[in-house]
Formats: sequence, C-alpha cells, structure tokens
Amino acid sequence: MAKATRLVEEHMSDAEVNVEWLAGQLYMSRTQLYRKIKAVTNQSVHEFVTASG
Repeated sequence: MAKATRLVEEHMSDAEVNVEWLAGQLYMSRTQLYRKIKAVTNQSVHEFVTASG
C-alpha cells in the first residue's frame, strides 16, 4: 500500500496515471490491483487514486 500511495502521489500530475499504469508499476494485473485495494482500503482503485492525490 505504501508503494501504491507513493506512486500515485509522485505522478498525480501525469495524465497517464490510471488503473493500467498503476497495475503495471506494481507488477500485477488490474484484477489483482482492484482486489487488493478494495480489501485494504474498502475503496475502488479510482477512489484510492483520487483520495491519494
């Protein structure tokens, strides 16, 4: 989670920050990313990116 939060914070101004980009940076599939973010934060990936940025 710390790495995901750091990545979003560092790249929030980049237009390329989206689910596919974040999943690639974390070396996981979009499905894995959705499940992990939902399990830990009870948010969708979109909500997580918006809240972290």
